[in-house]
Amino acid sequence: MTGPDDTTGRRVQPNTVESGTRLADRYRLEELLKAEDGFTAWRAVDEKLSRYVGVHVLPADHPRAKAVVQAAQAAAMLSDTRFCQVLDASQQGDVTYVVEEGLRGTFLAQLLSEGPLSPAEAASTTREVAAALAAAHEAGLAHLRLHPENVFRTETGQIKVFGLTVEAALYGIESDDPAAADARDLGALLYACLTARWPGGPAHGLAGAPYENGVICSPGQVRAGVPAALDDIAMRALADKPPHGGVPLRTPADVAAELATVRRLKHEVPDAPTEIKAALTAPPGAAPSPVPPPVPRPGPSRLGRLAGGFAALLLLAGVILLAVNVARNALDNTGDQSSGQSSQTPAAGAPIEIAKVKDFDPPGKNSDGEEHPDEVNNVLDKNPATAWTTKSYNDGVLRPFKPGVGLVLDLGSPQSARSVVVALDGDGYNLELRAAAESVTSMPGELSGYRPVDKKTGVSGTVTLNAGGTKTQFLLVWLTKLPPSNEGGGGFRGRIAEITVRS
Repeated sequence: MTGPDDTTGRRVQPNTVESGTRLADRYRLEELLKAEDGFTAWRAVDEKLSRYVGVHVLPADHPRAKAVVQAAQAAAMLSDTRFCQVLDASQQGDVTYVVEEGLRGTFLAQLLSEGPLSPAEAASTTREVAAALAAAHEAGLAHLRLHPENVFRTETGQIKVFGLTVEAALYGIESDDPAAADARDLGALLYACLTARWPGGPAHGLAGAPYENGVICSPGQVRAGVPAALDDIAMRALADKPPHGGVPLRTPADVAAELATVRRLKHEVPDAPTEIKAALTAPPGAAPSPVPPPVPRPGPSRLGRLAGGFAALLLLAGVILLAVNVARNALDNTGDQSSGQSSQTPAAGAPIEIAKVKDFDPPGKNSDGEEHPDEVNNVLDKNPATAWTTKSYNDGVLRPFKPGVGLVLDLGSPQSARSVVVALDGDGYNLELRAAAESVTSMPGELSGYRPVDKKTGVSGTVTLNAGGTKTQFLLVWLTKLPPSNEGGGGFRGRIAEITVRS
């Protein structure tokens, strides 16, 4: 065979590979998932075995084509079911391609877009990945590009790692110390699982981790209730000089061994009503001041212990009552929609004029570049009977088919926005507020041009998104989950009736 053929048997050049193209007389490309850095990723069908597969395609003369094939062939030799298996890799004619098994389930990045995992789930997920990488390193293989978009949870709950050696080859990544590089990425993965933040800045659909005095905040500073053992492991894997004199973890085996000792996690914050937990959880970006360790004192008498216990109960009751009141006030003032209820409290502040609204369907998989542009002005006409609607989708959760759809609000010039009020029609939306940098003067066309600002899940009705005084010209109202459509034909469709930005 001298090159790939399309369904008509016509010779296809790499830059014309498209849906319907057949590779090796068996792999039919169906859905473009990604196009970047000289290669494309596809959802395809193995026609001989009637199953879905994933395929990477790049030109045969690409500077990394040979390395990609070699990496894929090396990965295929590792028969470890914790990795997505390489099924085929070849350089024939004008293209190079790598075929991987197709899986059903959810990427970790998608799970974390809904919020952090429980400490126990974060530990078990990272432990599975660390153990898999430890086995790979024993076989002489490294990943070098581990992140939440390369970790997958199947429908049966199994954790799978994508891109062993292949991702690094595709992106030209090398390391003098592969074990240390993978251990550091495991620390970042554990950090993300615990906080839904990504160390080093916004990436993989997550907000960046906060810093204090130039030092990254530990997971326990970002989120209340993170067990000290997991906080310690994450920082020992991430930092060259861990806090409190901790010993760095420099191999995947080190990380796996440490996580193996954390089998039964105790909740450091006791179960409490949702509003109490909300009050005790650090808001995004906030880093609570570290609490000094208690000073050892002589043991009290039996009577003193009884009195101390009674006093502690009174103090606990006071703290809980205070937390409930603080949380209730916070919820009343911000109109938090995380419980799925509509906001009935109008947002404070003067309205900011929206100069222009544009539909946003960024380039990528399943994108045609527009999402009912003729309806966008309906969100500004003060008429709840008219609305901007999304297209109809087969699944309410848009990932992995596409990251989402939305509307970009052009404020005309950089403005300090404190809230964005969105009137939704339908139940069960997941939506985010994102903002372009203050210095950006033209509307970004890629999702990476907008950083996450606020997020609501499972909401309906009128929702208030907290912009926190963000100064920007461009705000993105971004929908990642849609409700069932009330129109004929079924499917899932979003509908926004009105949007107001307030200062």
